[in-house]
Order: sequence, then structure tokens, then C-alpha cells
Amino acid sequence: MKLNLIMGALLVVCIVVLVWALSAIQFKLENAKSKYESKLGKHVLLGKDTLQVVDYSMFTETLKLENGKEINYEIFKKLEVRK
Repeated sequence: MKLNLIMGALLVVCIVVLVWALSAIQFKLENAKSKYESKLGKHVLLGKDTLQVVDYSMFTETLKLENGKEINYEIFKKLEVRK
């Protein structure tokens, strides 16, 4: 009886920790997604060309330009056309 009570309490604690961890992961992914999504449609000056961002990848931390090239997010911040 006592063992069942302890196992039940342990199960509840594990479920609470799992739900908390999944919520934290989801929150981090949403923040990262908004960081890249906000750059869609922005322009970057690359050589003599001004190119628009059309897609992004959170996993490789790159932004895809309209000419098909990919550029690192940190480099994009330096080359971004500011108005």
C-alpha cells in the first residue's frame, strides 16, 4: 500500500516535470521562429545587388535569398539594408 502511494506520487512528479520541460522547449522554439520570421521580406545588400529574404532555416541558422543563395543569420545582420 505504502509502495503504491510512493510510486503514484513519483509518477505525478515525473509527469509534471515532463510537461514543464516540453513547455519550455516550445517557448524557446517560438522565440527562435519569430527571430527568423521577422526577417522575411527584408533586404540585404550583397555586392551590387539588393536581395530579399524569402525563406529561413532555424536549424542551420540561415536565411534564403531570392536568388537561391543562403546567408548566415549573423552575416545578414551586418549586411541588412536599414531604412
